Parts: sequence; C-alpha cells; structure tokens
Amino acid sequence: MAKKQRLFTAMILVIVFAALCALTACSSAGRFTFEKREYEVKNGEVVNVAKGKAAYKLLGDVPQGVSVSSDGKFSVGSDAKYGAQTVLAAIANGKVTDTVVCKVIIPLETPTITFTNRSQYLADGEQAHAVSDPAYSLVYSLKENVSGVVVDEVTGRVSFRGAVEDATPFTVVASAQGVSAEKRFFAATANFVTVDRPEQVTELGVGSDLNFTLNFGADSNAEQQGVLYVETLGAELAQDKYSYNSETHVLTLYQATVASFASGENAVYVGTAKNTVTLNIRAAKFVRTAEDLAAIATGSVEGLNAYYVQVEDIDLTEYLSTQQNGWFPIGTYLDDAGVVDATRVFGGHYDGNGHTISGLWIARQHYTFVEGFNGGLFGYVSSNGIVENVTLKSADGKANELNSYSGGLVGHNCGIIRNCMVDVNVFLISEHTNGGGVCGMNEGTISNCISLGFVTAGENLGAICGYNFNGVIENCYAVDDPNNAYRVQFNNEQSDEETGSSVIVNPLVYPNRPQVLPVVGKEAGTTTNSFVFTSVDELLQQADFSFWSNWNTDGSGLPTVKGIATD
Repeated sequence: MAKKQRLFTAMILVIVFAALCALTACSSAGRFTFEKREYEVKNGEVVNVAKGKAAYKLLGDVPQGVSVSSDGKFSVGSDAKYGAQTVLAAIANGKVTDTVVCKVIIPLETPTITFTNRSQYLADGEQAHAVSDPAYSLVYSLKENVSGVVVDEVTGRVSFRGAVEDATPFTVVASAQGVSAEKRFFAATANFVTVDRPEQVTELGVGSDLNFTLNFGADSNAEQQGVLYVETLGAELAQDKYSYNSETHVLTLYQATVASFASGENAVYVGTAKNTVTLNIRAAKFVRTAEDLAAIATGSVEGLNAYYVQVEDIDLTEYLSTQQNGWFPIGTYLDDAGVVDATRVFGGHYDGNGHTISGLWIARQHYTFVEGFNGGLFGYVSSNGIVENVTLKSADGKANELNSYSGGLVGHNCGIIRNCMVDVNVFLISEHTNGGGVCGMNEGTISNCISLGFVTAGENLGAICGYNFNGVIENCYAVDDPNNAYRVQFNNEQSDEETGSSVIVNPLVYPNRPQVLPVVGKEAGTTTNSFVFTSVDELLQQADFSFWSNWNTDGSGLPTVKGIATD
C-alpha cells in the first residue's frame, strides 16, 4: 500500500514539473518576440524583440546593399533598392525565436528645382518649364490668382481666358517633395515677334542656307536680346548650326543643318524675349520634269509614300508623245480575281506648290482592271495620301478615256485632296461608272477645289465626284457649261472613211447625261457649301473665295493656287 502511494506521488511530481517547464518555456518565448509583424527600415535603424536580449540575422535571399548587425542595426547602402523586403530573425539560446518582414526605405534626396525658360514672357499655349535634380515629377501652380491666367498643374502650359492685357504679371510655382521654386512671368498677348516666310521648302538631303527675317515691331527689349535659342526635335541647336545678324534681324539656318532634316514637315522653334516663333521647314523630293512625275508611279513602294513638292510648271506633251496609252496613273490598286495588292497605292504627300501640270491625256479604257479603273493623274490615293495645290489641264483636243472609279485628278480617293484646280475632260466607257471632274470615288476629304472640265459617262457622274462614299466634300465649285465644245463635238456623227457608214465619233457619250451635272453623282457621304455653275462668269460672280486662304483671289479672274518659294 505504501509502495502504491509513493508511485502516485512521483507521478504527480512529474506532471507538475512538466507543467512548470511548459510555463517557463512560454514565458521565455514571450521575451524574444517582435512587437509588429512588419517594419520599415532605413540606414542605421535598429529592430529588436520586445523583451529580452537576442541576436539578429537576415534569412533567405538578402537584398543587395542590405545587411544587419548582431544587435539588430540595419545598414542600407546606396545600391539598395527602395521597397526591397527581407526576413529578420531573432535568435536566443542558439534557436530562432521569432521572425519579421522588414521593408527597405531609402530617404529621398531634397531636390533642387530650376526654371529653364529664358524669356519672362509667355504667350497663350506656351509652357512654364522647370527641372528637378534629382528628377521628380513637378506640380505647377499660380502663386496668386490672376484673372484670366491658368496654368496646367502637370505640363505647366499657360492659357489665357478672356481679356488678358499684354505684360500682365503672374508667378508660376513648381513643386516636388515639399520643395518649391517660383518664377515671375508676363503675359504675351500683343506686339508679338513675327517672321517673314515662316514656311519654306528645301530639297530633301540637299538643302541650302535658309534665311528668316524677324520682325520685332515696337518691342525694343526683345529686339535688343535678339534670338535666345533655336530648337528642333526637343533639342537646342548648337550655335555653329545657325547664325543671327542683330543688325538685319536675319536668322540663317546653315545648309548642313537643313540637309539633315527628315522628309516632310520639320518644326523649328526660335526663342525671343517676347515669344517663341515657329518655323516650318518642309524637306521634300523636288519634282521638276515630266520624267520626275512619271517616276513616282513606276518607282518603289517607298517612293509612293514619299513627300514631294513640284518646283516648276510641267508640260506632259513631249513625254506622252512616246506613250501609246497616255499617262499611267500614280498609285494603283489591284483587286482582280481575288488577289488584293495595296502596295502600289499612293500614300505620300504631293504638293503642286501652285505650279501647273498641262498636256494630260489617258487612253486606257479597254485595258486591265489595274490600268483602266482608278484612273486620273493619281489612280488610288490611300488614307495616308495627300494631293494638294495642283493645277491640272488636259491636252488640247484630248481627254482621259477610262473605266469606272476615275476622275480628272484622282481615280479613287481615301485621303485628302485640297486646293486644286482641275481642267480635265473625262470620258468613261461603262454605263455603270463612278466618274467626276476631280475624283471618281471619294472615301476621304475633298476641299477648296475647282473643276472646269467636261465629264461624261453613265450613272454616278458628278462635276466634282462620281460617288461620295462616306467621304466629305466641302467648299468646292465646278463649271458644267451646256455649250461646252466637247459636248457638241462628241455628239456629232461623221462618216467612217473605210465603210462609208455613219458612226458616232465618241461612243462614250450617253443620252441620259443631265444637261448640268450635280456636284456629286451618288451621295452616301457629306457634301457642304459646294455648287455647280453653267459658266466661268457665273462662277466668278457667285462663288465665295473669301475664306480660301491658300488661293490668290484678287477678283480679276479665276483664283490661282499660292505657292511657297523653294531654295
């Protein structure tokens, strides 16, 4: 009995000892735990457990530039990555008692903010511009509200709303990371510095010195300071790329600079103390001869998408005297037997520059789809294509004989046709046609154009356009004279020399042609402010050319397209 009692007592002691050990362990563990489950650490910062003394170590893949001492002090180097995470372990009695995630924080440097504007004047739409070192995103604001003056907080672009007087002062503030800088500006709303001939044309890859004369008006301060800088493509030109004569006020861009400009329009910004003057340098392939013009059609895909400027009047008579079927259109679109090839369309920019192309005739009405359809000086103009400032005339006694989707200037237009004078006679072979004086079918835009030629065919026939399919035609005029010589000539009969029988001289004239054509033969788009007149005199008396900015309209006769002097 005594033996059993002693055994029971021993068991109780064991249980109590085990409980005491467990309690001691829990208490010990509580002394070596972190207060939080995640810490943000900077260089020199210490992370320790809540109670007790432990050693510390980083576990797993340690981020670059981050280390910790045995007492929990972090070292964050300059090569550390902001936001990198690492695991910190607390170690007691050789065992890991707790772990915690630590996120690396790199203190941001205090920025220096500097405005880069060289002029104290800003015109509507110009920018107050500052830079931050190191680079931080800047926020712009006005220091004090000024009536009518607004600054965009992201771009610093200034706009004037309502009547803001010239030289009205305002202060722009640029801020980042709690640091601000400010600059006092003045509104430029009058007496601007301007330039003579701000738009000039140069030959692509060749160039020449281009001269621009600045006009300072009555602003003696701006005149005294002259040209502050010249900038293009977001970079300032070195001073060996141009010169400025303070006496004559002539800015010269040197030939080597101009020759480096890319094909098309190149914006050049000239900074003055009053405002920034914008120049537009158009670098283009020059078209001087009929051969130059024809080479566009027969050249490469790159050539069909290039930028051209005509620099001389061109007479096609001699060139076409050796072409049995007349002119081959610039840009064709093959869609025959299910084969589609759009690589031959014209997607470039052709600027006639106020010059004339004369002597045009085409005789391709019986040829293949690609040669007979989509006929005109230009065959198929894509959505990227532009044809502008062209004056086009038929050869005397000849006309364009084509199939459907054809016109005097363009067969099928998906791009832009503007500021063109077309005096071309168009005869289409099929009764189911789309033919017009300017364009056969339009899916793009035709504006400020005049057609003077005689057009005949079957259906969908218009003085300007045969079929306007989801396109836009605006501010266009045409003359469809009922007494046109071609109308009379091609309805007369004559005797066939071989058979003696009576034949129609031109079977392409159909009896259902209206006495006076409409502007558009078939309308499925939008046509506005466009009219057909029965004579040139009527056109001159009733047409409104007051808003045709790219035309010479002195009232003494038909208007003419303006050109830009080339180098």
